[in-house]
Amino acid sequence: MTDNMTTLDPKVLLDKYRDDHEGLVAALEAALPKPTHPEHLFDLWATHPEHGDVICMWDKPNSIGNVLVRWRDERVQLGSCGAFVPVSSLTFPEQTTKPEDVPVGEAWIVNVDDGKRSGERVVALKFYDDHWYTGSDVVGDAYWWLDSEVTLVAPLVPGRPEPQPEPEPEHPRTLSSAEDYEDAPLGTVVAPSGNSPWVKIYEERWTIAWSGARRTNSDMAELEEQYVLRWGWSE
Repeated sequence: MTDNMTTLDPKVLLDKYRDDHEGLVAALEAALPKPTHPEHLFDLWATHPEHGDVICMWDKPNSIGNVLVRWRDERVQLGSCGAFVPVSSLTFPEQTTKPEDVPVGEAWIVNVDDGKRSGERVVALKFYDDHWYTGSDVVGDAYWWLDSEVTLVAPLVPGRPEPQPEPEPEHPRTLSSAEDYEDAPLGTVVAPSGNSPWVKIYEERWTIAWSGARRTNSDMAELEEQYVLRWGWSE
């Protein structure tokens, strides 16, 4: 007989915890199989191996362990499809994400418990590093919670992405010297602020199409600095 089977033997447990009611309850809870899904399913997003991202339409599975889900599908007239699937086939975000892994700025529906106060299915914002914020008067007089005091239920709002600097172009932003104009490939278009654009049509010739004006690379260098509007023919 394995250790797990022994711990589930009522006689063994009763003998071991004869005078320790709390210990008996804890041992029974530890021995019971853990649920494979959140207690409340309604309106939770999950991942299904065939249908991808789905949303649960029922709060509890039915008697055979199925739950109704829907997912977006632009191929059908209604724009979404539904099916009954085993709840065991769904992967929920909190099963793959830990509170400490949630990026700052994301909001989640969570359960909180600091040993003195607790709340279920409240909205919390990952405020910084290991702290969550639920707001005042949501869970008594507590509104800050550590990662260790938070149990994730479902994501609410993705974190705002950090602004990314614009990528540097693969060519100069401006041309000013004769060498700049010589290096520019054919088809390059440049222009000063608020004036007509010049196009490089030959190795030594720039032109303004509508007027027929022409300049060499050296002539272009005598003008004010020109902004690059297109680099070569392909950009």
